[in-house]
Amino acid sequence: MIVTEAKIVHQGIDFFVIDYFFKDVELYKLKFEPFLEKLEVLKEKAKSIDTFGVKFVKDEIVRGFGDWFVSSRGNGRFKFYIENQDYRLFVSTAKINSELPQVRVEIPAKTIFRLGIKKAIKVIERFIKKLTGKRFIRKLNRIDLATDVWGVMYEFDDIFRFQTRMGEANYFDIENKNFNGAYIRFQKIQGIQFGKGDKLFRIYDKTKKINISPNEAYIKYKWEYNGYDEEKGYPVFRHEIQYRRGELKKFIPIDCNDEIDYFLSHLGNLWAKALNYVEYVPLNSNELERIKKPLIKVDTRRKIFYRAKTDENRFNLWKLIRFWDNEKFKPIEKFRRVRTYSLEYVKKQFKGFITAYYKVFGSDLSHLKEVIDEVEKDLLKEGIDLHIYGLSKLASSFVENYESILLSDEIIPQSQYSNVVNAYNDFIRVLETINNKDYKRIFKKVVNYVWNL
Repeated sequence: MIVTEAKIVHQGIDFFVIDYFFKDVELYKLKFEPFLEKLEVLKEKAKSIDTFGVKFVKDEIVRGFGDWFVSSRGNGRFKFYIENQDYRLFVSTAKINSELPQVRVEIPAKTIFRLGIKKAIKVIERFIKKLTGKRFIRKLNRIDLATDVWGVMYEFDDIFRFQTRMGEANYFDIENKNFNGAYIRFQKIQGIQFGKGDKLFRIYDKTKKINISPNEAYIKYKWEYNGYDEEKGYPVFRHEIQYRRGELKKFIPIDCNDEIDYFLSHLGNLWAKALNYVEYVPLNSNELERIKKPLIKVDTRRKIFYRAKTDENRFNLWKLIRFWDNEKFKPIEKFRRVRTYSLEYVKKQFKGFITAYYKVFGSDLSHLKEVIDEVEKDLLKEGIDLHIYGLSKLASSFVENYESILLSDEIIPQSQYSNVVNAYNDFIRVLETINNKDYKRIFKKVVNYVWNL
């Protein structure tokens, strides 16, 4: 890493996505269904425009909220897509109590920069209330947090200086917008990416990105306010965490009344969590060469990283950016949840099996016994059979739920409790005969927990 005069010039939310689930059946029919009918007409009108690609028609849609652009295309399960200069909305035809939200709202960085996140939410919710009244549930679908640092530049070997719990790192090319390919120019890195799916951490040259996308140049006003001097020629590198729904829901407390308010009051904790997932360690050149050796021992590697992190005489960028709004936070905690299972769960899993079977064997059902036999052979190698495997899954689920309720006020579902009690004698018999240590451990746990109930 090349360091000149490292300075934080921006920190904040870069992207925010909210899902809205409507709850008032009467208002759904009275207000939302006519809104859907209007979107259908406008979408067809957009389709009829004689041109290529995605087409839009402009319409006020809801009186008093200005013009929106209605697309000729939807997006996945969302039948309609509309946008204006501040928001992007995905609208579905989902009924009340559906797992799919009726409206998904994307609030881009420029809107957040101009209005602030709380006002941006307040403005769009005035629009939402026109469609459904005040009865709705809102859930956070995605949030991106960013910290921009002026005066640092990452080099090729820096990728070895990261400790991460988010999998292998990849370089990416800003110019080609390829966030998965390897790209290095003159041994200077334009971007590094860690993770995928529900959480993604990226580091990239934001000045380079602005040169390619001038519409993002508004952020320079804040940079300059915080001491950025473009004439010095130092780049600004953005450090950005992207949390999606699958990861976010792990942080929601059981007694949470409004998760949007909850996450907005825990931004610093979310950011601290991100810096635990990925950490840059200031290894010197000698330490770097040592940890790059393929046969280095795990313990030796750990000690090298520890010494580098605790050396107060080295510049440590992660210590600089660990603060959020000039305050240091603890990482946000994950909350374990009690899981419930029903006939619907079994049906879903069975459909998954049928899907996989038909993809491999087509409609020839004669291979069913072959599949069962092959599974049994695999299990025999572990010293168990199908029955013990099934019991182990029942035991694992119960143990996970039991350990969760020790940290909360939840209770174990009655159906699962009954299943475990009924299988108690089976657990005892398995413990007396099984040799596989991993399976034996889970059966010991479930027997002890049931005994203590």
